[in-house]
Amino acid sequence: MHYILIIAIIAAFAALVYVLRRTAAIEKKVIMENQLRDLIVDGAEYSIWVIKGETMQFSSKFARKVRMPSSSMKLSQLATCVMPESKATWKIFQQQYKKTGRHHLRLHFLFYDTPHWYEFIYQAENEHTSGIMIQVDKVVARENEMKILQEGIQEVALKQSFLSNISHDLRTPLNAVTGFTQLMTAEGIELSEEEMKEYNTLIHQNSELMLRMIDGVMMKSQIETGGTKMKPMDVSATKFINDTYHTHLILTPANITLNVEQDSPDCIVSIDLHRTQQVMNNFLSNAFKFTPEGSVTIGWKKIQDTNEIEFYCQDTGIGVSEEDSRHLFDRFFKVSENAIGTGLGLNISRTIIEKQGGTIGVESELGKGSRFWFRFPLPI
Repeated sequence: MHYILIIAIIAAFAALVYVLRRTAAIEKKVIMENQLRDLIVDGAEYSIWVIKGETMQFSSKFARKVRMPSSSMKLSQLATCVMPESKATWKIFQQQYKKTGRHHLRLHFLFYDTPHWYEFIYQAENEHTSGIMIQVDKVVARENEMKILQEGIQEVALKQSFLSNISHDLRTPLNAVTGFTQLMTAEGIELSEEEMKEYNTLIHQNSELMLRMIDGVMMKSQIETGGTKMKPMDVSATKFINDTYHTHLILTPANITLNVEQDSPDCIVSIDLHRTQQVMNNFLSNAFKFTPEGSVTIGWKKIQDTNEIEFYCQDTGIGVSEEDSRHLFDRFFKVSENAIGTGLGLNISRTIIEKQGGTIGVESELGKGSRFWFRFPLPI
């Protein structure tokens, strides 16, 4: 009997110790969760919410603080409070809020007079959805500051790379000009008329190359600082392409066929003729450079759906990868670091087109060629 009592006492004591430890562990966990919640919220506004039918219900205290029309809002009504930059995310929310699982989105809302960013963390199960929304304006502001800093660092790195590349690229034609000049003027060296003609041609070609590099840098600087203003005028699309075709026909390499395509009827577009011609010239220069053989086709067509006119240059050249095509219009970008040039040509082209209210782009496939285009809206 005494043994049974002792065993019972020991068992009761062990159970008590377990309960006390379990209680302490739960209390510690609750404290940690509260501290974590306070850390996350950091004084920001937040609310638990639940969706019933097509209505989202928030806490009344939260609704009053952020001046919501009501603590219970239909999703269609809530959609009118979503800022433009979050419309796409809101569509995702509408598509997935009933899907089972844990979800996480960030949305920008304007409930009264000041927009705020909110982090949406919610759980959906058996078509029952509930979650929490936390105001994260400070987080977004810090992220934006970090993005600006990273862009600044990237800009410095790009400029350093550009200065290094341009120094290297200028040195090659400069050495050629200096070397051939010294060779032609050196005492004791007699050159034939044919050699003199060849060296003169090489000096001229390398001098032109240096001038194009310097002109590119100067033009980019002028455009970015507002020193170059666009001068729009009414231009015939057919005449623009025909003039471009006839100008470059004699410049086309022997291994390439230059074609022209025209839509009809003719369209009149308001553009800066000189600057826009520079863009098409740049497209053709690149097409000739990167098409070992085959054809280059220039043309224009009207896009009925968007009431735009598109000018294009298509080649059967080497093309570029999908990854590289995303960066072709970036400043100082070159597919190959060994390629001669500043990496500014296509970036300048983009600036020229966008300053006129147009858009520019490229479709390319490695080994199959590229299609560069720019578009302008037509008058209604």
